[in-house]
Amino acid sequence: MPDREVFGHWSIDGSAPVEGRLLVDASGQIDLQVRAHLDEAPRLVGRLSDGSPATLFGAGLLRRDPDRHFFEEYRIGAAVLGLDLPDDQEPCLISASRRIAGLEQLIGTSGLSLEAPDADAEQERSARVVWEGSEPIEASLPMGTLRLIDFTRFEHDSDFRYSLQHIAEARFEAREPLGLDPLEEVFDILVALIAFATEARVEPGALWVTRVGPGDGELPPRGEVLAGHRPHYGRDPGEADPWLTLHGLSNPAEALEGFHRFSREQSSAYLILFELMVFLHALNPIDKLLYLTRFLEVYHRTRFPGQRDLEDVHEAREDLVRGAVGKEHKKWVSQLLHHSNEITFKERIVRLLEGPAAVAVPVIGAEPIDFARVVGDCRNYWTHYSPDLKAKALRDFALDNLDDRLLLLVRACVLDDIGVDSDEAEIALRSDWRWARYESLALADQG
Repeated sequence: MPDREVFGHWSIDGSAPVEGRLLVDASGQIDLQVRAHLDEAPRLVGRLSDGSPATLFGAGLLRRDPDRHFFEEYRIGAAVLGLDLPDDQEPCLISASRRIAGLEQLIGTSGLSLEAPDADAEQERSARVVWEGSEPIEASLPMGTLRLIDFTRFEHDSDFRYSLQHIAEARFEAREPLGLDPLEEVFDILVALIAFATEARVEPGALWVTRVGPGDGELPPRGEVLAGHRPHYGRDPGEADPWLTLHGLSNPAEALEGFHRFSREQSSAYLILFELMVFLHALNPIDKLLYLTRFLEVYHRTRFPGQRDLEDVHEAREDLVRGAVGKEHKKWVSQLLHHSNEITFKERIVRLLEGPAAVAVPVIGAEPIDFARVVGDCRNYWTHYSPDLKAKALRDFALDNLDDRLLLLVRACVLDDIGVDSDEAEIALRSDWRWARYESLALADQG
């Protein structure tokens, strides 16, 4: 059975197009089935059923079926899908796509239009009709273009059997030949964004890679199909209601580009976020708290580097302290003053709530300084288990509720970082069930 199947119409040198079906199996083998005689065609151009362009290279006759009129099957050397190629240019590029579970939740289904040609028409007792859904999202990344597509496919096998399936797909078109590692990086970032937006169990589908040109790069001049899966302990995508959908934003492409930029510029915070999203539903409240607070501290330190006070102000204060102690204590005082101008964790929480995470203030249940004190005491106790902090630390349901509030704070920071304005960020966060639960619940009321 083919791992992928695409319908389209194909022609040679401007001849009348013929209907055909492109098949790709898990080994990367590409075949074309048509009801026509194409000879040994070096180049075929066509349109897929979704209207996107396609070019096939190196078609060689594989078999003819004498029992089916004009039915032939060809082995294809390489294919470029979704990209118009000049007739006189032999490109050397990679075009990749991956169908990822959960992407339809991230994109959303708003604006879906179920209009298509005759959906009841039969072709050999079956018909497949594809409807385009919302407008594709095209994000420009440093290495190429990432295109998110969602569409609905109607399958009509007989008068008594049909189905309507919602499908989402991500495609990446590189600007120049790339190895597999950069491609995997792009799709890992997309997987992280899906997990961030849906809390869904994210399992990447197959990575489709096609290369055209000489085989002197990292990939041979033929189709490659790779499958990759990453463990995730959340709900299945079909059971997850997203709190964030890209089509709900005024500029989804900018948000996608911003998330990619965030993964590069805030790489340490991004990796913590990625791990948190992967293991979120498998963490107990204590470990969840430590992940969330670790992200917030690293995020603030890397996005807003600097010290508490201006250098000259702090130096004057240090001179004042050193001058007030005897020589026998100066070494000890210097050790104390070494980190004295660093921003404390509790101060970082307050500054986040006054800055990029201000939209989350209505759900923290206290004044920012009081909320930061509770978070800091809990983080310090569950890290060091200091006896003097034991009475101040939350536990059980109260700690779980604090984790929920911190997750909203983390989301607010990321939304601000990727360029979502505060009004849209609040709308997105309000769609999370946690917002309604904690908006009217004071922190002191949760135990």
